[in-house]
Amino acid sequence: MNGIVRRVSLTVAGAAVAAGVTVPVSAAHADEPLPCPRIFGVLCVFTGPNGHGELRLFRHEEQFLAPPVRSAQNQSPLPWCLYRDPGFNGEHREIDRGQTIGDLGFHAHSARPGNCPA
Repeated sequence: MNGIVRRVSLTVAGAAVAAGVTVPVSAAHADEPLPCPRIFGVLCVFTGPNGHGELRLFRHEEQFLAPPVRSAQNQSPLPWCLYRDPGFNGEHREIDRGQTIGDLGFHAHSARPGNCPA
């Protein structure tokens, strides 16, 4: 099922890029933008640092990421929290809306929209 969702997401991403859909970008980037399709409302993640590896797009929480992800660009209106361990556990990193993180500092195995716990 994930393969189907990924193919549909990439098809939608390609259509959005072809249609010239853009995403507002905040001025507070941690890193340079990654090669993400410009689709508002998604978290764009890569399995490698700095936008390398497999691309995935998320709109909803993911309790178990396989393969795990290493870099991300938040194109949604909410912050996202990425966790080192499955099930939203362990070390975590918050990605503010419009923010790009070229290297999370760990391989994230789960992700969900919203602020990270304090």
